[in-house]
Amino acid sequence: MVLVEARNLPSHVGIIMDGNGRWAQVRGLPRVAGHKEGSSAVRRIVRAARRLGLKALTLYAFSEQNWARPEEEVDALMVLLRDFLLSEKEEILGNGIRLNAVGNLGRLPALVRAVLDPLRDASEDRDEMTLTLALSYGGREEIAAAARELAEEVRAGRIDPDESLRRRPRSRHPDRRRAPNLELFALRPRLRRAPLRGRALARLPGGGSLRGDRELPGA
Repeated sequence: MVLVEARNLPSHVGIIMDGNGRWAQVRGLPRVAGHKEGSSAVRRIVRAARRLGLKALTLYAFSEQNWARPEEEVDALMVLLRDFLLSEKEEILGNGIRLNAVGNLGRLPALVRAVLDPLRDASEDRDEMTLTLALSYGGREEIAAAARELAEEVRAGRIDPDESLRRRPRSRHPDRRRAPNLELFALRPRLRRAPLRGRALARLPGGGSLRGDRELPGA
């Protein structure tokens, strides 16, 4: 067991949830069984993060590319997501966790949005930890969204197109302002799907810090 000192904790950890289907396949199980096991792992991760005192945890759960999987598998993942939100609602609210979601949420089915949106609203004033679910999310999509956001601000006259981007806030989008910058990424697989802006400020397990102003303990 590795003991973690509170003073060395990063404020924001991102975890790429990957490999559940392959985990099941190598054991001769259907891929959905792996996703169910992954859902249980998410519960353990969130509880551990809360106990450790993390201020923000982002779980990269479903990328834009995942929509290309077989329809049956995608449907099962959406049901698991809904069931996770339903089962964890009281624990989220009772433990001061603010639930956030980023990505192309418009692609999510109604059965997920019917649970996700009310829980986000209900947890808005919680401030012990921010749990962000990245859903229908990807690095390329984030760049496109950031470009659209910048273009809209220029068109509305809120910023000067000649203004240095270094002087701008890291984001004016409310979902991105509330959590501190990512400081630690866990798991290397499928890194291309992770947010590029957050990735540039994060540390990867087993590697050096990608941000020079703070050195974090090895993972």
